[in-house]
Amino acid sequence: MLDKFSDSARTILRFAQQEAFSLHYSEIEPDLLLLALLHDKESLAVKILHTLSVDETALYGSMHSALASNEPLPLERTT
Repeated sequence: MLDKFSDSARTILRFAQQEAFSLHYSEIEPDLLLLALLHDKESLAVKILHTLSVDETALYGSMHSALASNEPLPLERTT
């Protein structure tokens, strides 16, 4: 099934799978895909975040902490 995806998409899915495993999720959910996208510093997602003055490392840390503790993700802008 994964052979239908590009190499970069497969890489992101592997990162999301690792995130799901480390956070004890049974499925890959959208928030885990975002965490996975943040792994690739050259991704379009990270470039967009930079144009919005978002620190992807801080975002990753906040999201990972919230997901690990089952807290809802904060939606307000902190900068």
